[in-house]
Amino acid sequence: RTMRFEQLLEKLRRFAVFGDDEVQHLETDVELESLALEMCAALEDAEADDTVRLRETSTRNVIVVGGTRTGKSTLIEMLKNPRHIPEQLSLWTETQDPVLHSFTLERDEHLYNINIIDTPGLFQLHQRGVACPSNCDVKSAIAKSLAQEITKIHSVFIAVRFTSEEVRTEDIQALTELSQLLKGADKVVHLVITFKAQLSLDRTRTFAAKVRATPELQEFFADHPSAKIFFAGALDRDYFFLGGVKSLEAELANVMRMRTTLLDHIVEASEFARITDMDLFRPPSPVDPDPIASSDIEPSTSPQGGNLN
Repeated sequence: RTMRFEQLLEKLRRFAVFGDDEVQHLETDVELESLALEMCAALEDAEADDTVRLRETSTRNVIVVGGTRTGKSTLIEMLKNPRHIPEQLSLWTETQDPVLHSFTLERDEHLYNINIIDTPGLFQLHQRGVACPSNCDVKSAIAKSLAQEITKIHSVFIAVRFTSEEVRTEDIQALTELSQLLKGADKVVHLVITFKAQLSLDRTRTFAAKVRATPELQEFFADHPSAKIFFAGALDRDYFFLGGVKSLEAELANVMRMRTTLLDHIVEASEFARITDMDLFRPPSPVDPDPIASSDIEPSTSPQGGNLN
């Protein structure tokens, strides 16, 4: 077969112009081959004139949870823009209600619709003159957001802000409470250690091993054997202003690497947890009722605002 004939066959497959019977006779039927060429040319012209392009996509749903001021919102901004420079850290949380962030990622000529729900943090500090939601309020808000927005979750990222010396008590408490809240989604729960833009690849590996060996976290990892540890951070203007351009370049390289690792995990996470399988949405036990799994929180069967399945 000539190269020209192979190209014709490829076009016929793409346009599905002829059936198998016609294709078998192409090599011996000159008129049929000529007709096939004309039809493919007409279809190519129509394709070139078509200004509307519809492409298949895959959906990935992610929820980011954690204690207050653990960098949840900054993590999402970093995923959208690795050059994001957050404002100076405040004692007060900025996310008071769940916020849905949606964007499209192209990877290997395939499109992924990524929906990330940013949630209020647990253990919020009380600011004078400002109403502060309790942990129960925060967990109820998370539950209602899940019920209204999505039917399945591909990744749950628990943001924690570990220091190099110790695990913060607030992080342990937040992990414990959130693990119970998200029971049933255990297979998609992972840790994201935030505020680590200065860590090189080798240092993140060492730090991850230290976290896994932390006595206070043994129960969490036992309950979540598939949990991965990721790292995230954002550019710190004070850090690179002191260190100059080399510090900026090193920090940006770290952030880009962490961002790529997280996005790779998000798009490759084809396994998911249905929210209907979570304890959060099951009827409360008469023996040990769950105040959050109340009758007014029911998982949505027709998600709002687009394809969030």
